[in-house]
Amino acid sequence: MQVLLRGARVDLARVFFALGLERRSDVEQSCDRLPRMRAAALLALATVVTACNAGPRVVVHEEDEPVPASQQAAEPIANWAYKVDGDTSWACAQSVDNAAELCFRRARGHLDSYLHLPSREGNPFFCSHGHCATKIKIDSAAEQTLQGTDDQGGGTRILFLPAPEKLLREVKQAKEVHVKPPMFGVDQEFDFHVAGLKWP
Repeated sequence: MQVLLRGARVDLARVFFALGLERRSDVEQSCDRLPRMRAAALLALATVVTACNAGPRVVVHEEDEPVPASQQAAEPIANWAYKVDGDTSWACAQSVDNAAELCFRRARGHLDSYLHLPSREGNPFFCSHGHCATKIKIDSAAEQTLQGTDDQGGGTRILFLPAPEKLLREVKQAKEVHVKPPMFGVDQEFDFHVAGLKWP
């Protein structure tokens, strides 16, 4: 019986010893794997960081402050249309509503200034004995009343303005001109932007 027990103890000791060895080898293998696991984790982390950095990038550009309108280069002014036909030349500005033209015409040394209403039918001006009291205001100057004359040569939509040389000098220095001619049943003022006139 003692021999059997002794034999069993030896067998149990061998089993426990064998188990202990297995456990120790598991622990040793785990310890051996730990640096490799750390290296693998670091490699995975590096891969994730690289993948994140490889994605789309947002680049912020600093933009200059917008240049104030007063400092921007002035664009050429195109308020006037010019025409030459032989020894006759014209400079005309369209009204803001495109219903009228303020024109200067020079032919053989003679200068005319006139208001032209190209889209009207018949004679739109209400004149008494050929004299048409026309109000004109140049920039902030006081309003003047000029005695215009309608065209006796069949140009029924033209109202000639007096003192064209004086008017031309004033308009060359002006930015805006407002003309209110006498018209049948209408109290209408035509507004012109006239800055930039370059005409002899």
